[in-house]
Amino acid sequence: MKDIKKLIKEKPYKSYIYSYPHKMAYRKFDEPFSISELWMDEKKDSVFLYFHIPFCQHKCGYCNLLSIAKPDIQDEYVKILEKESKEVSESIGKFNIARFSIGGGTPSIFSEDNLKRLFFLSKKYFSINNNIVPISVEISPDTISLEKLKVFKENKVDRISIGIQSFVEEEIKTLKRFQNKSTLMSLINKISSFDFSILNIDLIYGIPGQTEKSWIYTIEKTCELNPNEIYVYPLYIRAKTGLKFNDYSDNRMILYKIACKYLKISGYRQLSMRRFVKDNSIDKKIIDYSCQEDGMIGIGCGARSYTKNIHYSNEYAVSQTEVKNIIDYYLKKPFFYMADYGYILNLDEKKRRFVLKSILNYEGIDKKDYIRLFKNNVLEDFNVLNKLIKFDFAIEDEKYIKLTQNGLAYSDSIGNLFLSKKVLKKIKKYHVI
Repeated sequence: MKDIKKLIKEKPYKSYIYSYPHKMAYRKFDEPFSISELWMDEKKDSVFLYFHIPFCQHKCGYCNLLSIAKPDIQDEYVKILEKESKEVSESIGKFNIARFSIGGGTPSIFSEDNLKRLFFLSKKYFSINNNIVPISVEISPDTISLEKLKVFKENKVDRISIGIQSFVEEEIKTLKRFQNKSTLMSLINKISSFDFSILNIDLIYGIPGQTEKSWIYTIEKTCELNPNEIYVYPLYIRAKTGLKFNDYSDNRMILYKIACKYLKISGYRQLSMRRFVKDNSIDKKIIDYSCQEDGMIGIGCGARSYTKNIHYSNEYAVSQTEVKNIIDYYLKKPFFYMADYGYILNLDEKKRRFVLKSILNYEGIDKKDYIRLFKNNVLEDFNVLNKLIKFDFAIEDEKYIKLTQNGLAYSDSIGNLFLSKKVLKKIKKYHVI
C-alpha cells in the first residue's frame, strides 16, 4: 500500500462517506426479503424513523440526492406514503421510535395540510410520542411560511435545518439556487420567533469564485444569527448534477481551516469534519439511540432502512428523468411488504460500518463496545488505525480511538480507507443515471 500519510493528504476530498455501505454499492437482491423476516431478530427498543420527501422547488446544481423539481403529485405521494407506513409497521411488529426526521428533497415544499398529514402518519402507524421523541425537519428558504412553521411548532418539532449555503449572491447563483440575502435574514428572524430548541444552518465551501474574504463574510453572517448548529460541507461536483467546471481551483482545505478557526472563536465545538455546535440540548426526555447499533425505518421514495444484516431501499438515480421514473414506480407499487434492493452485510462489513460510523465523529471508537459486539480488539482487526495514530491523524486513550484535529480535516479521505474491496468494486461498477 502507498504510504498512508501521502494517500490521505494527496486527495483530502476523495468522496463523502456518511453511511456504510454507500448507496452506489446497493444492487437487486437475488431473491426479495420480507420486511417481517428482516426485522424478526432485531433489537427494536430504539429505532430511527425517517420520512423522505423527494420534491424541491428547484434542483440545486450540486445535489445528487433522489429528488425532483416542481412536483404536482404531493397529494398522491402522501397517500402512498400512508400505504407504505401501514404495511411496513405491520410487518415489523412491535418497536419503539427514538428519533424522527423528515428530510428530502425539501419537506417544506408540502402544503400545511400535507405536513400535518405526515405527523398524523407518524403517530398512527409508528406511535410517535411528540413529548419524548426528538423531531427534525429540513426546510428551504423558498418554500417555508409562517403557517408551515406553526405546523412544526404545534407538532413539537425540536430541530429546524435550513440550507443557506452562502450569503454571497454570486456564489448562490453559481450553485444554481434561488434566494437573496434580505429574504434569508427575514426568514431566520421568523424561525427564531418560534423558539425551536435547535436551529441548524448548512453552508458550502469550495464554490468556484469563493474567496477567503467571501467565506469569512458568510461565516460571520451565519454566526450573527446565533444558530445552535452549523454544518459546513465541502462542495463535491458529482455525475449527472447541474454543476460542471472545467477550470476549478480547489481551495477547500484553506476554507475549511478558516471555518474551524472562526467557529471556535464564536463559541462552537467541532463534533465532526462538518458539524459545529453551540447548544443543541432539548427539553424532552430523550431515548438513547446509537447509529452504530440501532436500526432505521425509512419511509418514502429515496429512504433507506437499516437492520444489522441488511440495508435496503428503492433504486437510486440523479438525473431528473430517471428520478421521475423511480417516483412513478413507487406511486404504482402494489405492496410494501418486501425488500428487493440493497446490500447484505457480512461480519467484516458490520465491523467496518461500526468503525466508520464511530471514527468520523469526535467521540471516536469505543474500544469496549467494539469488543462487546465483535469479540476482538479493534486495533487487531484494523491495522490502519495504528497507522492513523502513528501519523497523528488519530489518538488512543484508555477508552477511545478518535481523530485528532488533523484527522478531522481529512475525514473524507480517511473514511475511504475503511471501505471493503467488495464495496469499492461495486461502487466503481455503478453507473449513475
